[in-house]
Amino acid sequence: MARRRTDRGPLTRTEIIDAALTLAESDGIDKLSLAKVAAAVGVQTMSLYNHIANKADLLDGMAERLLNSVEIPTATDSWHDDMTALGHAFRVAAIRYPQTAPLVLTRHLNIPAIIPLVEAALEAARRAGIPEAERVRVLRMFIAYLIGALIREIGLGGSVASTENASLFDDDRYPNVAMLAGDLATCDHLEEFDRGLRLQISAIAAAYADDGAHLAR
Repeated sequence: MARRRTDRGPLTRTEIIDAALTLAESDGIDKLSLAKVAAAVGVQTMSLYNHIANKADLLDGMAERLLNSVEIPTATDSWHDDMTALGHAFRVAAIRYPQTAPLVLTRHLNIPAIIPLVEAALEAARRAGIPEAERVRVLRMFIAYLIGALIREIGLGGSVASTENASLFDDDRYPNVAMLAGDLATCDHLEEFDRGLRLQISAIAAAYADDGAHLAR
């Protein structure tokens, strides 16, 4: 039942997005509806349209809120450290809103809130001496890693193996999978995210070292 909107002041877009985030995180993003959001803020659904264009606009607002919560780290003299810190800052924001994170990880975004992240990564690449023609490619590799790792962490990707069915793997046909089934079924997400991120950054540094980029730690 909707709460009656008494003594709560004028409805705002911020309040609508707050309610949508709360509902998404408690019930799941797939169950989010404008009717539920309206009930949560104590108005009829049509009243929402004074502040949002449609559900897609609401979802963009939620994605923007997540992106705005990313704390862009202060730049240092180390490209390795700056890119690692930026990756971790993005991860912190994503796992703070695990139900909302797919709006950022799985959709093409054309909202202003993405620009500070892109600028920070491109500026780090510029300071490191990565050739101008290669900086967008490096940015896309970086983003691809973040998306893949975080989709896996928040549960959108399945496990290769699990403790429940590890015994089903044929030692003769899949000896490596069988041998490592226990490891495949478990994951320290923070450690693996950090390790993978640092490996990618080191690989990029090695790839561009011959071009004169000063990417040493």
